[in-house]
Amino acid sequence: MIYKDKFFSAEYFNSKNVLKIIFSEIEPDEVLFDNYLKFLDNMYQKNEKLIFVYDSSKAKYLSSELRVKLGSWFKTNSNTVKKYNHHTIFIINSMMIRFVLNAIFVVEKPVYKYDIVKSMEEAQVIIDQKLQSI
Repeated sequence: MIYKDKFFSAEYFNSKNVLKIIFSEIEPDEVLFDNYLKFLDNMYQKNEKLIFVYDSSKAKYLSSELRVKLGSWFKTNSNTVKKYNHHTIFIINSMMIRFVLNAIFVVEKPVYKYDIVKSMEEAQVIIDQKLQSI
């Protein structure tokens, strides 16, 4: 475990190039969310290609203010994210939330390549493929 608080935990998963972030069921306040953004800053500052695995199976919706803050963070850091985010995998077991996220990404295309899956088993297949090209 490289980080843990009430909102999320993070650990390397089978490789130093795979970072698994697990979100809890709590809705973060601004302080917890700022800690998450600082964590992302720190990970990207390592200047290493990473595969991000976001396990959102327990996560709640983010408030609109925090979604805007996250979007702003990605815009500000888009060049770094493009360079070091090798791939992102979202694990979302709810079909409805997967649909909503896909719809959001049609409108606002992320600067990184991604997959949205429903289980860790599906994510593992993608991880294995993506590790071959780092």
